[in-house]
Amino acid sequence: MIRATAAAKSGPDEKIPDHKNKKELYLETLREDLATMPSCAEKTTMELLLHFEHELLGDPMASQKETVSALLQKLHDQVIEQELFSNAIRTRLQDVKAAVYGSNSESAVEALGELLKTLRPLHIQELKRLVEKTKEAAGLIRDKEIILLIGGTGAGKSTTIQFLAGCEMKEVPVEVAPGRFLDHITAVKVPNYPGLKDVISNPECQSETRYITPVTIPLKDILGPGETGNIILCDAPGFGDTAGSEVDIANGVGIIEALKGCKSVKILALSSFKALGDRAQGIQELAHILIKMIANIEDRLDTMNYAFTKYPSTTDIHAYILNIKEKVVDKDHSLRSDISFVAVLKDMIEKTQNKVEKIDPIHGNRKLFIRTLQRGEGITCPEEAFRFSMNLDTQKTVASEAQRYEMSIRCAAKHKNIDLVKYYLDTLKVLKDLTKEGFVKDAYEKSVRFMSDNIEEFCSVAKEKFNRAFESLDGLREGDAQEYKIFVEYIQVIQKPLGGHLESGLVSPTALIQNIHTEIQKRRHDLGEQHLSSSSVEIYLGNLKMLKRSFPELELEYRKNCKDFEERFDELVKSADEPILANEFSQAAEIILEIYKSSNVLKDHLSEKVEDRYRDTFVQLLRHLKSVSEKAEPILDKVRLNDNDVKTLNEYIDILRSAKETSALQERFSTYAEILKIGTGTSPNNFKNLNEIYSDFIEKIVKYFDQINIRIKELFEKNGNYALEQIEKLVSDMDTIRKIPEIEWKTSGTYYRTVDNVRGYMQQLQKDAEHLLIDIDKKSGSINYSHLARSLSRLKYAEWINRVSPGAYETLMRRITEELIENAQKLEEQLKRLDFHLRHPNNVALAQDIIEKVESMRILERSVPDLE
Repeated sequence: MIRATAAAKSGPDEKIPDHKNKKELYLETLREDLATMPSCAEKTTMELLLHFEHELLGDPMASQKETVSALLQKLHDQVIEQELFSNAIRTRLQDVKAAVYGSNSESAVEALGELLKTLRPLHIQELKRLVEKTKEAAGLIRDKEIILLIGGTGAGKSTTIQFLAGCEMKEVPVEVAPGRFLDHITAVKVPNYPGLKDVISNPECQSETRYITPVTIPLKDILGPGETGNIILCDAPGFGDTAGSEVDIANGVGIIEALKGCKSVKILALSSFKALGDRAQGIQELAHILIKMIANIEDRLDTMNYAFTKYPSTTDIHAYILNIKEKVVDKDHSLRSDISFVAVLKDMIEKTQNKVEKIDPIHGNRKLFIRTLQRGEGITCPEEAFRFSMNLDTQKTVASEAQRYEMSIRCAAKHKNIDLVKYYLDTLKVLKDLTKEGFVKDAYEKSVRFMSDNIEEFCSVAKEKFNRAFESLDGLREGDAQEYKIFVEYIQVIQKPLGGHLESGLVSPTALIQNIHTEIQKRRHDLGEQHLSSSSVEIYLGNLKMLKRSFPELELEYRKNCKDFEERFDELVKSADEPILANEFSQAAEIILEIYKSSNVLKDHLSEKVEDRYRDTFVQLLRHLKSVSEKAEPILDKVRLNDNDVKTLNEYIDILRSAKETSALQERFSTYAEILKIGTGTSPNNFKNLNEIYSDFIEKIVKYFDQINIRIKELFEKNGNYALEQIEKLVSDMDTIRKIPEIEWKTSGTYYRTVDNVRGYMQQLQKDAEHLLIDIDKKSGSINYSHLARSLSRLKYAEWINRVSPGAYETLMRRITEELIENAQKLEEQLKRLDFHLRHPNNVALAQDIIEKVESMRILERSVPDLE
């Protein structure tokens, strides 16, 4: 009976204010559930619910509107992400927002509660708690004889136990909500028996008993001091729509299993007058509870005891039940054909014919009823008798939840929300293990297969994408390595939460790292025949360097590869020695180019020594070319060069020319010069290119040639035309040196000036002879030709001039000879023209003078034979 607040206050001493205690226990349980849940719409709803519950309790921390707004937005986003939107949820969300923005905390709590029921029709955490409590109770009643009270919700099981346990019972107003009270028979004085404090009755015909609660009562306290032993009364959850699917499942999983461990079980079936209905549905419900709970019940009816609660004292229960059979059951074919139901109903009629046990908690006598219960038989093989069978509504709820969990797992997997995947898999597994229903098992196994396939496919895609990027000509990008690392970390993260579900079907992070090693080894093998300078090597090492930043375990692999490539680079550098020393400059240039390119590829991975090795190779080449130049110095220190010396010099020039004319080598020198400008090593001032090296060597020989020219000048200056014989040797040396093509054109000017000087000296002799002949014409008598004879004799030593100036000597001598002959002939003609008659006596003297001149010319016959 509902009373107003004022009426309730008329008896304040009798009011049991347990509403606040229940609320605190409820909030504590809510906080515990929140602590075990991942972020999801269900959790956010519970957080909002907790917030407004605290607000109703006057908690000042619960007035943060920003927190509420953020949670509402978060809830909305989560409902979308988890694909939970339905008409029902949309309506519930609207109700929640209306209550929240209307600043109505009580309405907000109610709306959030309804939303939570819609989001979570089956409260798995509560189910687990109930089963756990039932397991605890099972330990208390194992191998014990018990009396189990059975009845629908509101049948009065808890009140009956309180009455039988000797509690002082009284009808008092009980606060069921703030400002709302109901008259309710409850225990106001409770004996201190184990389990009795956990037996709670509810005035609103709602199930307070959520799990089996054994209450152990000493018989001496009931029947007197002469009695020994105990009686164990078990308060079981009610069966009906107010109990909820959680209790229904817990009954089957926990209570049935607990009962199977008992020594014997007596059944006390309670029927409440308030639950009868117009067609005695209450009794039908009670009968069907017993039928579903006990196998072959028609063979175990002798273990049944019936009691009736809340019936008016004037009601003839036997007649009432008999009337139900005759007027309802016998006329209903479906009920009449239910053999087990009819058997229970007949047993109830039979056992109420002589005596009916009406429970009067306030005025009744418990001792007589306890005696009756003691005398009754119990089910002695409970493991065979009791069975679990969910009601139809619970089956539908479980099936729907199993399907919802399966879809939620798929949705969470799509968003890589492993915490949520684990939560739903754990929940589905709990439901599977508890209900042992095939459809739940199928949903769980399908979910496990989906996750296994999903992860395997994700793994395959990730590996394929990574492998493709690793093998590409563009190389790995930083994002590729980071993406693969995130994937490996993702697999690492899911090992612990999903390992218990997927077991051997779960991809191992080690396998993913091994995939990298495999790709490295495969790529390394492919690079075995490629040049160190190839872009593939550069990309490969770049990939490794990038990968080791994301995967430190690859550091050793990276170092090993660097060492292998360093050894190959050392071999490449050594291979330059042979062509350099053999003056195979084209081959050497190719190797040096390869060293240069390779050093650029390897410098970021090995050390600065790589570039030093490139410089060392160049230094070796420069030293070799310098040694060629230095070998010529002992030759050029000689006063005179023989043909072998010139041949050797020519060979040296050929070597340097070959180096200079190797365009590839020229390019290497240009590149090296650029490196010197911006780097370290040999100073650019000390560096000479191939043209300079070659030119310097040529200049050394030209300088030697110029020294010969200087000696020739000095001889002329010192000895005049007496130097012709000595000069011949020096000019011969010049000719020998000029056999070298590069020297020939380099010394042409100097050489021909020297030749012109020699010719000049010879022409001077010709002039001297001409002047002498002119002077002879002017003189009379004997002429002294000895000076001319000596000059002609010295001129004889200039005959070698023909080698450098063909015909020069013959032309000079011919002219001198012609002039001398002409002079002799002229004298001869003069002599012939003289008249030697006596009339010309003077002609005799003239003749004498001519003959003396001719005779004096005999000294010239040795140099000019034609004068004879």
